[in-house]
Amino acid sequence: MKNKWTFVGGLVMVALLALTVRAGQAQGPGPQEVGIQADLVGTAFTYQGQLKSGGSPVNGTCDFEFSLWNSAGGDLQVGTTQTKSNVTVSNGLFTIPDLDFGNNAFTGDARWLQIAVRCPAGSGSYTTLSPRQALTAAPYALSLRPGAVVEGGAPGAGLRVSNTAPTGAYGVWGESVSTYGFGVYGYASAASGYAHGVFGRSASTGGSGVYGTAPALGVFGWAIATSGTTYGLYGVSDSTDGRGVYGQASAASGTTYGVYGSSTSTDGRGVYGTAPSFGVYGHASATSGGATGVFGQSDSSSGWGVYGYAYHTGGGHGVYAQSRGPAEGGAALYALNSHSGGIAMWGQNNSTDSTLVLVNQGSGDLIKAFISAGELRFRFQNDGWARADGGWTTPASDMAEMLPAVPGLEPGDVLIIGADGKLARSTQAYQPTVVGVYSTRPGFVGGQPVDGEAEGHIPLAVVGVVPVKASAENGPIQPGDLLVASATPGHAMRAGVNPPQGTVIGKALEGLEEGAGVIQMLVVLQ
Repeated sequence: MKNKWTFVGGLVMVALLALTVRAGQAQGPGPQEVGIQADLVGTAFTYQGQLKSGGSPVNGTCDFEFSLWNSAGGDLQVGTTQTKSNVTVSNGLFTIPDLDFGNNAFTGDARWLQIAVRCPAGSGSYTTLSPRQALTAAPYALSLRPGAVVEGGAPGAGLRVSNTAPTGAYGVWGESVSTYGFGVYGYASAASGYAHGVFGRSASTGGSGVYGTAPALGVFGWAIATSGTTYGLYGVSDSTDGRGVYGQASAASGTTYGVYGSSTSTDGRGVYGTAPSFGVYGHASATSGGATGVFGQSDSSSGWGVYGYAYHTGGGHGVYAQSRGPAEGGAALYALNSHSGGIAMWGQNNSTDSTLVLVNQGSGDLIKAFISAGELRFRFQNDGWARADGGWTTPASDMAEMLPAVPGLEPGDVLIIGADGKLARSTQAYQPTVVGVYSTRPGFVGGQPVDGEAEGHIPLAVVGVVPVKASAENGPIQPGDLLVASATPGHAMRAGVNPPQGTVIGKALEGLEEGAGVIQMLVVLQ
């Protein structure tokens, strides 16, 4: 009659079953000494049992087969079968010191151990013992099972995991295969203070405080407080060449973002940067193509793709553009409007100073205007000359020259040259020193300085059409009549037949039947 095998077994150091989800490294409570590498905790564990045959303890040598399963009676084996030969059994007791099912055997799911035995060793076939034995963890190892909570009032870290391997090591590795999951999720529940959901720190000169990689969001931070100065993601670097937050999109194509910021607040900031030098710094390292250092986009009908604001009242630039490129292809500021009815560049100024100031410290033009590539229409040269491939138009009708004048004169006055060389109001009929009319609205003014006004000067109309004060004292004025100074100060009158040479100031374009008024006159000095 066959022997009836009975078996009692157990694990030594069973807590390791829950701890060996990933291979770790042993470390004491303090820092490791320099140059001393701590030993690694392996995945092997010690197993002890008692084997009986027919109710009596077995003595001798036996062969064992150990296999790991996901249920008490299921057919899904975990890992490979482990064979242990020539194991000494004394009074039924035996020890397997190096049972090892590999790195991924124990991930928090329940496991059952199945044992097959043959005694004496090397004889016959194996007998599978039944039932399989459920493996259980030591009580404190339960705190590392899936879904477990580590909670307490420790003054330092609630949980510290340290990996001191010199390369390719992870202190904590988080992974989620859920479409809405989180590889690592951190939550700071304090409503005030400096609580951080996830705080990352790296002492390496080439390391990252927090490093995330994912098909969608490498690192996702969310501050749920509805008030106060909160940070969805906050990064700090103490290095003189460091980055508080560094984002890299390594895909060679597609719409990728090194750092992407989004805010749903009506007064929020998708990305906000502050620094003594550069609040936000963008660098497009591609040496060709349409690379953009900083790209801004706004979907609002009254928004700004990029908005720059110089807050200091003593100066500063809302937006500063600089380029080292040549000619039209290297513009410091390039504005493009793709709408048929839009404006490429719009400037608005609420101050008493200029809306647009152009400075060229080289010898090039201040302004060039093209209608298309190579078709120049306007140039404003650095030496003050303006050139146009066309004409100039203006609603004004005359050209004037700025000349010194006595105070108190008015637009439309008939003017003479005074004894001091200054313009003055005419006072006599047919006055031979007459020179013209005070221009009301000149279309072109000569003698005007580039900056400021010519103090004590007024515009004298020398060419074109100009309004003039007129009097009918020498008879009604008809269109086409020659005009001269009248006895009424500052007024013109009909010249009549054969006026004295040098007294005619123009030809009437409008009539005046009686009295005094203002008519249009073509300037004709003779």
